[in-house]
Amino acid sequence: MILSSNNTPIDKEFEKLLADAQLFLEKKNKSAPDYFSKRTPPEFEKDVHAAMCEASKNTPFEDTIQLVSGHSFPDIISNNNYGVEVKKSKDNWKSTGNSVLESTRIDGIERIYLFFGRLTIPAEFRFRKYEECLHEVAVTHSPRYLIDMELEEGKSIFDKMKTSYHELRKKEKPIKLFVNYYREEAKAGQEPWWMEGAGEEDEGLLEPNMSLWNSLEEDDKQTIIADAMAWFPKIFGINPQKYQDLALWLASRKGVIYPNVRDSFSSGGQETIEIAGVTYENIPKIFYILNNNISKVIRAVKRLDPDEAKHFWKVEDVDAETILSKWLDLVISFSEESLPGDEKVIVHMLGAFVGESGSSEYLKGKMKEYNLQYSS
Repeated sequence: MILSSNNTPIDKEFEKLLADAQLFLEKKNKSAPDYFSKRTPPEFEKDVHAAMCEASKNTPFEDTIQLVSGHSFPDIISNNNYGVEVKKSKDNWKSTGNSVLESTRIDGIERIYLFFGRLTIPAEFRFRKYEECLHEVAVTHSPRYLIDMELEEGKSIFDKMKTSYHELRKKEKPIKLFVNYYREEAKAGQEPWWMEGAGEEDEGLLEPNMSLWNSLEEDDKQTIIADAMAWFPKIFGINPQKYQDLALWLASRKGVIYPNVRDSFSSGGQETIEIAGVTYENIPKIFYILNNNISKVIRAVKRLDPDEAKHFWKVEDVDAETILSKWLDLVISFSEESLPGDEKVIVHMLGAFVGESGSSEYLKGKMKEYNLQYSS
């Protein structure tokens, strides 16, 4: 990292310093055309440091610029307000930027510039305001900005999101804003795979490896099935595409490839279910599975983030207090489509498990309609 301790820079003076440093590097490039093509990122930082020191002579920045090792962001700071991040590439003006979380950002730095070297033969150099060059977000170990030094004005990721870099970076959880944006932009069958778990503290973790469904342990399969029933109540309905989002979720969240996902819920024909002493025959397999895993499913529902529930359930009025009630209502609604003539089995199953105190008003009404008992 490069650090400047000068306390009285202004925008034009700081930009002139960068312009003069650029001229210094271009002069060096003319005298040794292949020099920069061999420079590593740390070595190029040293080159920028030397250029800035040279450019700072007879300016307010003279003798204030330091090269500091470490992983702080940005690479150069001045007056506890200005900063410069140094990047390079071999063949174009694009690169991977820093984490959108900016957890290593130096306190007090409000304005950051990007100093970019395209280290071909001959090399070229540019600098520009940092936020003007950030056109998208990609994911390595955490979501990171993508840099394009040739990006047209008004085309940054912040322009697309209708916010500003400074507003977004000061949010408590900026990841959520990116997730919401990419969800809105997603086509049918797409989902931002990195979600909340990509870089936020205290959020869920993404699986590091992909697995085939058949390679999983049986306990892991049962846990995933219970989670799937919590996240996707629509699988109890009759829409022929009801498993598509589940298949995408398995891959993106669980790291599981399962082309025939419906097999775990629908194969095997019909089953007999006994609930509180009442026997129901010829019931679709998925309700038999729910009955056998209902305690796990209810626990999974209660763990769901309300914002995630709103997205996947396509509803608006969900919070921590109402999430179970909303899930119960959705399961009953979808199940009545697929249980013509046997609608009361799902009502009885849910009511018998959660009891009267845990039932939603809709479930209570259905229990009364079918003259069913809560206790098992």
